[in-house]
Amino acid sequence: MGEMKEIKDDLVQLIRLALAEQTDDVRLFVARLVRKYRDGDPELVEQINLYLKSKPTRKSTALRKTTIASKETVLPRDDESRLSLLKVFKDKPDDVHPLLSTELEDTLGQLIQERKQVAKLASLGLDPTRSAIFVGQPGVGKTLTSRWLAAQLNLPLYVLDLTAVMSSLLGRSGSNIRAALDFAKSSPCILLLDEIDSIAKRRSDDSDIGELKRLVTVILQELDEWPSEGLLLAATNHPELIDPALWRRFDLKVEFELPDQKSIKEAIKHFRRLLCLLGRCACVCIRR
Repeated sequence: MGEMKEIKDDLVQLIRLALAEQTDDVRLFVARLVRKYRDGDPELVEQINLYLKSKPTRKSTALRKTTIASKETVLPRDDESRLSLLKVFKDKPDDVHPLLSTELEDTLGQLIQERKQVAKLASLGLDPTRSAIFVGQPGVGKTLTSRWLAAQLNLPLYVLDLTAVMSSLLGRSGSNIRAALDFAKSSPCILLLDEIDSIAKRRSDDSDIGELKRLVTVILQELDEWPSEGLLLAATNHPELIDPALWRRFDLKVEFELPDQKSIKEAIKHFRRLLCLLGRCACVCIRR
């Protein structure tokens, strides 16, 4: 049972990298699998090796702006797996737009206005909101809203990739977190710590190892020192698990409620328009 779970985890990781078109990371991960399964299944390893040797390494030529960093940007990686610690999203203002309640839209609108007047606030000796935590059930739009915020502020969004950050080596996870945070602080951007409850649980939780407790301390220090030029976001489905000291550090807490009937109707209309548009595009392509 444990071996099957391990195989499934490897498969999921491979699919994630392939769909993100991270060609170099795919090859590195496959090379790790070769070493991992060499003794258990030599026939499979031989097949995989043939594919690795027959397909030369090449850089991805995908043009999708939401997943590929610019050529000048060198993202931090985990030294053990060589996987990128951050996912990159560079959307335009019209690319993404979450369906928000009036109250939520007002709150985020104020945040956007603050961020657009950082220089003016600084001249008055004031700091804008530097950090915020999004709380809500899965699927209510926390990540999409983060992308929308970044697009409105014309900033890149970096999302911490927990699958790459968490390392089997003692102390490595903390180093990965610091590397990702230092990178995000080096230039104006928005950094999203998604599912922060998985790395920032209450330090009184005796079931957690010391490594996770040290990660909380790292994030606490970073929140206190986060530069006003950037915005640090976090998202969680389980606010009750987060360490109270960390919870208090966020400048803004944003609650994402389940959509009401009005929002659901608006969403249906929105997606119906998209489907009609896609249908018309498909018809045009067929005629051609």
